[in-house]
Amino acid sequence: MKRIPLSEIQPGMVISRLDKQGVHFPHYGQVITDLDFIQDLRDQGVGYVYLADAEDEPAISLLDSFGLARKDNMRPPCRKAEAEPEDDENMRPGVFSPGNNLIFAKKIRQRAQSNVKSIFDKITSGALPDLDIARSVTDEFVSTCLYKNEVFMNMLLVKEALECEVNHAINVSILSIALGRRLGLPTYELENLGLAGLLHDVGMLMLPEYVYKDSGKLSETEFETLKSHSERGFQMLKQCGGLNEAVLQAVLQHHEKANGTGYPEGLLERQITKNAKIVAIADTYDTITSDRPYSKGRSPVQAIKLIFGWSGRHFNETLVKFFVSLLGVYPVGTVLRLESGEVGIVYEVSRGSSTKPKILVIIDEDGNEREPFPLDLNAKNIVTGQPVKVIKETLTPDQITTDIFSVLEKYLFSGK
Repeated sequence: MKRIPLSEIQPGMVISRLDKQGVHFPHYGQVITDLDFIQDLRDQGVGYVYLADAEDEPAISLLDSFGLARKDNMRPPCRKAEAEPEDDENMRPGVFSPGNNLIFAKKIRQRAQSNVKSIFDKITSGALPDLDIARSVTDEFVSTCLYKNEVFMNMLLVKEALECEVNHAINVSILSIALGRRLGLPTYELENLGLAGLLHDVGMLMLPEYVYKDSGKLSETEFETLKSHSERGFQMLKQCGGLNEAVLQAVLQHHEKANGTGYPEGLLERQITKNAKIVAIADTYDTITSDRPYSKGRSPVQAIKLIFGWSGRHFNETLVKFFVSLLGVYPVGTVLRLESGEVGIVYEVSRGSSTKPKILVIIDEDGNEREPFPLDLNAKNIVTGQPVKVIKETLTPDQITTDIFSVLEKYLFSGK
């Protein structure tokens, strides 16, 4: 393993570790294509990096135990994402392309929400789910991820006033596909992941609503009933027929933990399927960040810290690292307070500088709400070379009176 100073890093190299611990670096094991991150590492006190040797297992070998592939040689790609809508009153061209991306994401998500609700309504009525509808949803998700990735992750921001189970299923499907794509999984595996994420909690719909919706503390018997949802979902989906075994096992195992303390079977990490490990991380992240009848959602940053803390005990460490690198240190939608006192919402993660995103400032230095304006936290004073604005802390959505999505919708959708 070769140790070199930051100044000698070149495109094409693969970095295996840094000379300083505790520094977030999302490019471990990747072939470096640009050098935008170097100054960010300097700012965090990093002086040297260690390169992967030819004798070392390359980054790709970290994925071998999961059976991951870099190219899809098994089947042709799914259909290409439909063309983006023509310019209309909601798609006016503007300075910020994220506005158009968000509009397109909203259209896809609204279709998904209608379809998933129809699937879940069938289950609650005692019928088997329509898997063809489920496949149509995940097929569009996968094609959007492959061909319009900048639109895909924006779909997480669009949340309508529907049952939280519908929103949760969609979010877990999106996050699972995104993580699978980040790992280089082939198309057919992304489709299986999308289905597993979409259907992972269908067993909940077979339980009394108070078990999974009420805010009161569950008795031991009620908690055991709640835990039965993964087995119930597995058995119901098995009755449907035609589902890949990888999907079924992910539904059954998504609450298993690496250290054997999960359920229903108390499996150890080596016994848990790859898809179940991926869906488990996506499920946990969305559960932590979403408002539920019994709890308020935490910030994306808090969720990432918790998941990282459970790495190795609950989740596979390599998958957690890839998940963190996928979302960035400050995911889109994170609320940040700057040292100046201003408060803003992350609307875009800057490439090569995961700790300095682009935000929409919604509260000024005096604590007053203001018309949103964009600010790139990666910008530096041309004289001193120091950042113009610095992050002080993250806030949870309930610490501000402004609705995050409403701000993004008003500002970005309008094409200002």
